[in-house]
Amino acid sequence: MPRHQTLPDPSARVQADYRYNLDLLITSHFDGYDTSLKFLDTVLLFFQNNPTFNSKSVSNLPSGIDNLSFEMENLSLMESQNLWAAMGAKYQPSVVFKTRLLSVASDNAGTNVPPISASDLDG
Repeated sequence: MPRHQTLPDPSARVQADYRYNLDLLITSHFDGYDTSLKFLDTVLLFFQNNPTFNSKSVSNLPSGIDNLSFEMENLSLMESQNLWAAMGAKYQPSVVFKTRLLSVASDNAGTNVPPISASDLDG
């Protein structure tokens, strides 16, 4: 007896990948304020020289992510103050970068991630 194969419903809509912009707060905390600024300057230079990551420039970029681009956000004094207050932290020299077009495919959304156990944290 032949097996019948169910064909997909042509009226069914395929869920598009979700695309996100991710804001990254990068801060530098050292005893000397000048040392903090020096390390933060190194981060700025890195992203100025590497504003885009792709599979050619980063060999272990996860599949499904074709391109990551980084752009510095210029926060106003009020926005910066609100951000640090929301975290409940004392202001530190910092910079915010917007990561554009981080794409998450719907087939990756169901991936099982193993739980973190206490032994993993004892490391």
